[in-house]
This record gives sequence, structure tokens and C-alpha cells, in this order.
Amino acid sequence: MAQTLRTLVLLILTGWFGAGDAFAGSSEPAGPAPTGWWERPVHLSPFSPPKSQTVEAADGLRLDSRWSLRAYGGYLFSTRIEQSIEIYHGTIGVSRELYGPVDFSLDFFGLLVRDEENWAGGMGLLPGLRLFIYRSRNWWVAFEAGIGGIFMEDPFPSRGTKFNFIETGGPTIGFQLGQGHLILRVRYLHVSNAGIGVGRKDNPGISAAGLCAGYEIRL
Repeated sequence: MAQTLRTLVLLILTGWFGAGDAFAGSSEPAGPAPTGWWERPVHLSPFSPPKSQTVEAADGLRLDSRWSLRAYGGYLFSTRIEQSIEIYHGTIGVSRELYGPVDFSLDFFGLLVRDEENWAGGMGLLPGLRLFIYRSRNWWVAFEAGIGGIFMEDPFPSRGTKFNFIETGGPTIGFQLGQGHLILRVRYLHVSNAGIGVGRKDNPGISAAGLCAGYEIRL
């Protein structure tokens, strides 16, 4: 009876946890790692195959490659009939797998903006999140959004302030190209000083939409 119970316990441990060999004293290697999404590390998406890759350097150090480097640029135009504004922008940033289908990103960007009266340039930082809606080995679809700040060389719009907050959002599609992905984005952008401008009561704001394209590569 005791032998039967011991055998049953070992079978359960072997089937459920792959640990039966350890209890039985066997030197055989354990079975394959679990592949169900609920058994994967939390940084892997439940909607798709794992995106992370771990590479081994020449000195034996194992490097986590959940970081990506991306660069893109685009053209946006005002969505308000009363405004005639054009925006040209360039961005370079990094992203990292955060949890499941969510990535965290931090972008450094520059803007060149034109309205009816003048041109103005500025630079800023934009933290954001990317939620993957669909992801396969060759392409993916996601929604990105972020809130940050920008400092312009001149008050912009003309009745505004030099420092402004910036909000962005929109869908993104990535296609595998070489060692990385070609990125295409539809982007909505809003610039506003939120009424905190010192010595100014105006908060004219800018709302614009447009297209962006760039490239993202795994580090």
C-alpha cells in the first residue's frame, strides 16, 4: 500500500510540476518548459508568442533584450478650422516590455512648428505606454499614448508660453524589416500650457493630427 501511494505521488509530481525526477533521484533532464501563457514570466504577452530574446555574450553574461531603440519622424496639421498650423517632428527613444502586452517608452523629440505669424522650434521628453492589440512574428498592431513636456524657443502659439505640456496618442503598426520593424503611426497631438503660464492668461493650445514613420530595433 505504501509503495502504491509513493508511486501515485511521484506520478502526480511528474505530470503537474515536472519535478518527479528530482524526488525519484533520477538524473534524466526535466521535460520541456511550460508553454501556456499563464505559465510564462509576467513580461510576456498572453496574446502572442514571446517577444523577448535572451542572448549570451562572449564572456558568458546573459543579456536581457527586452529593450528597444526607435527613431521616427512625421508631419502633422491642425485639426481646428480657425488655426493654420503645420508641425514637423523627429523622435528618438527607447521602449521596454513592462507587463504582458504593455510596453513603457521614453522619447526625446524635437518640433518645428509654423502658424500664421512665425516659426518656432522646441524640444521635450515624452513618457508613454504602448498596448499591443495583436502581435505575431512578422507584424503587430498597437495603441500608443503619452504625456510629457516641451520647451519652445519662443512663446507658441504667439499668445502662448514657451513651456507647454504635450499629449499624444494613436494606433501604430509594425512590420518586420531586417533586424527590426518598420513603424507606421497615425498620431494625434495636443499642446497646451494648462493655464500655468507666468504673466500670461492665454492658453491658446494646438491640436493636430498626421502620419509618422520610423524604425525600431531590439537592443
